[in-house]
Amino acid sequence: MYRDDKTYDEIKQVIINIYLDYDIKEFPLDEKEICRKMGVALVPYSELGLSAQPLLVKHSVHGFFVNGTAENVPTIYYNDSVESEGSQRFTIFHELKHYVFEDKDDGD
Repeated sequence: MYRDDKTYDEIKQVIINIYLDYDIKEFPLDEKEICRKMGVALVPYSELGLSAQPLLVKHSVHGFFVNGTAENVPTIYYNDSVESEGSQRFTIFHELKHYVFEDKDDGD
């Protein structure tokens, strides 16, 4: 998907503000720590039990984001049975993007 230069500049500014607002100084980035600082819960699929996992995988093989409500904080559910730690990290950061930019789906 192509975005114009102005949009990329806005995205970069949001990322810089996150680094500053949440005092992020260490690299590589710790996705779980960033979610904790931002108030986003992380729930691995395995935490929800074997009977729930087929439904979660049917919804998304990798993971998904659920907006917060008055009763619940924003939450990222991710498939921790995926062998690649890099894939899990990518999924968490991708879903965090939905939270930060208030995306409804991957087309936004």
